[in-house]
Amino acid sequence: ALCAPIFVGDTIDAYAYVDSTQTSQPQPDAAAFAAAIADLCGLAFANLRRHSLEVQQDRLLRDLRAARDVQKRLMPNAAGRIGPLEYTMHFQPGRVVAGDFFGLRLINDHAAAMFIGDVAGKGLGASLMMATIQSHLDALLRTNQPLPNIVSELNRYIVGRSASNEFATLWIGVVDMKQGSLHAVDAGHGYAMVRRATGAEMPSFEGGPPIGVEASIEYSESVLEIAAGDRVVLFSDGVPEQPDRTGEHFGVQRIIDALSASKAIETDITALIDELTAHAPSDEFGDDVTIASLLIS
Repeated sequence: ALCAPIFVGDTIDAYAYVDSTQTSQPQPDAAAFAAAIADLCGLAFANLRRHSLEVQQDRLLRDLRAARDVQKRLMPNAAGRIGPLEYTMHFQPGRVVAGDFFGLRLINDHAAAMFIGDVAGKGLGASLMMATIQSHLDALLRTNQPLPNIVSELNRYIVGRSASNEFATLWIGVVDMKQGSLHAVDAGHGYAMVRRATGAEMPSFEGGPPIGVEASIEYSESVLEIAAGDRVVLFSDGVPEQPDRTGEHFGVQRIIDALSASKAIETDITALIDELTAHAPSDEFGDDVTIASLLIS
């Protein structure tokens, strides 16, 4: 009897066993022959397994691309106008699907809402939570409740439908041109810049922690005076936290510098993307990147 291990890579996957009912002595090369047969079996098993993995990977990529298409449909068009807001945006997932979300909602003929956020984590799980948050937030904005109530209700909804380690940052603002005001809630996001004729500023907006952390949180809001011609620039953490080859982050100051000479929403986007691309160590960003510039008129 002869027994030879069948290796797939460095792991023994099976054994080739040969025996004989005859009493004659085996041929001198019988052991080498059995080992050769085992090697051929190992190659065949590896090819079959590789083909199976390729099929599974192709199926997974098709599912991910379908999820990405759904995400794109949830996002607004790359440029347009909604009520008093003219906008342009750039959305680039760090992977096939993203955790970033951005949206706009018309409140009435003189008011509109804008929001941006980032779900903790990456991949398909983050993208599913992103879609849940965006769709439910859109529904809540239809109720015309005060902004803190909307974010508090959204938070309770997400807490009841997520694991303990799942949460998302959110910045949401409502521009009301009749009142000349910007009402905003910052739920742990922190990245919203206001561009006025006098220059750019990053106000510290009231709000609370990220949504999905604690159901009992009641959020607060900030109110800023706003005028026609002012711009609001929103971006996800993939912009300031983009590292270069040494690991140094892009940072907020580079964002301000990149936007300092820009006088239009279109150049806000292109200037920031150009500087971010030059800073990044490759053509692909390490995280999802979402940038939106909105002109109030």
